[in-house]
Amino acid sequence: MKTSNGQTNKSSWYLTVGSYLSFLIVLSSSLVIMNVHLGLGIVLAVIFSLLFNIFNPKRQIGFFVPNLFYIPLVMLILNDAALSNSINNYLVAHGKLIIAIWVGAIIYFLLAIIYRALPEKIVKKIFPPYFIGALLVLLSIVIIGIFGLKFIYAPLENSGKLDYIGITAIVFMVVIFYTASNFPLHHFIRNFRALFAFGFGFFVYLVHDLITVISNLGMDGTLYFHLFTQINAYPTFSFINFIEHFEFYNYLAFDWTLILLVLPIAIISLLNDTQDQIILEDETERHVLPIKRNTAQLDSLVFLNGASSLSTSALGAMPVNLVLADKSQRNKKHHLFIDLSLGVLLVLALIFSFEGVFATIPTPIYFGVLIIEASLILARGVKLIAFSWKKESPLETLLGSSLVLIIGLIFASGYLSETFLGYTWIDLTIGNVKLNFLLLAVSAGLVFNIIYSLIKMMSKKKKEKTATN
Repeated sequence: MKTSNGQTNKSSWYLTVGSYLSFLIVLSSSLVIMNVHLGLGIVLAVIFSLLFNIFNPKRQIGFFVPNLFYIPLVMLILNDAALSNSINNYLVAHGKLIIAIWVGAIIYFLLAIIYRALPEKIVKKIFPPYFIGALLVLLSIVIIGIFGLKFIYAPLENSGKLDYIGITAIVFMVVIFYTASNFPLHHFIRNFRALFAFGFGFFVYLVHDLITVISNLGMDGTLYFHLFTQINAYPTFSFINFIEHFEFYNYLAFDWTLILLVLPIAIISLLNDTQDQIILEDETERHVLPIKRNTAQLDSLVFLNGASSLSTSALGAMPVNLVLADKSQRNKKHHLFIDLSLGVLLVLALIFSFEGVFATIPTPIYFGVLIIEASLILARGVKLIAFSWKKESPLETLLGSSLVLIIGLIFASGYLSETFLGYTWIDLTIGNVKLNFLLLAVSAGLVFNIIYSLIKMMSKKKKEKTATN
């Protein structure tokens, strides 16, 4: 409730500054975890964000961040290639990944054209809310599982010890974030919840290192301090590094296993971008309202996401998508603050060693940020399923969402066991091409939606014929 213009203006500034800090935290976390050129990734994300905020006619504030759905794929492929200690292996993996992502961006565009051309009734039958929700729940669970296994199992495999400090930091980050989420919509704590969560994770490491230094009277055994001492070893953004970065163009190749994995990710990305056109959450009333598709806004969003993903992946910085700070328009002062902040960040990225600043922060903190992001996607998927259950057919929602989740989770468990344990108990290889759990889940869901819609249509015609007779 607005009590005064001063309080409203203050709340508005909380939202603006908080959204910028959240952008910086998510951007740095994504780039570090993906093991891509951090300086280049920041420069491209800032440039695209600046262009959007300067030329956006609706004066909304938005930021381009790496697409969360692609991050685990990029992380696993590039990290595994980097661990081989072979530059050639890394470049080959990078080249195959770029081709797959280009194909995904093209598929994204084509599906968007089909989605835009189809009548709204047909769209709702092929892509009902529960289907979109089930896919978001499935993919977010797998993303959380991959990140969890990466920071729990990887250290256990390498050293035989669990990373208790990292696990503690992540648990506290999640708790802090969702505790802050319970505050009112325009409250200071709620709008800065990403910063509080990130800072508390960092605080856990600082406490550990301070205790270690006091106990041992030295830097041995510290988890952050000894990394920070190596900050000067990281180079600044330079054209020499930039040119070397493009060596992956000599290793471009089609990998159909990767392409078949990117295909359903592109589909889910598009459906996630359109889900705000299906339902609108009114956070002040805590309920869900149906709205009509805003085709002009959807066209703009799809074009921006597709074009920016093609551009950034062409430069080896991986796909990005646009995230709006909020649905409302902002005044000139807010836009000026965002534009200046992005401009300063761009200058710093060009002349300062952001590689050193961000790469020396313990990676479990970044995993914590991305796990929180994935949990928000999970919550969105659950809300879509709940919306479909209340507003449409409970039986169809139950059958369709259960089919997607059961098939997806069964085959996803096989994917995770093969990736992290090296044990294959479900082999979906056809020739040299390996099918994946996302492709199976999307295909099964689409087939169910079409068949169920045909059954309902035939049943409706039969009832109409019987009533006529």
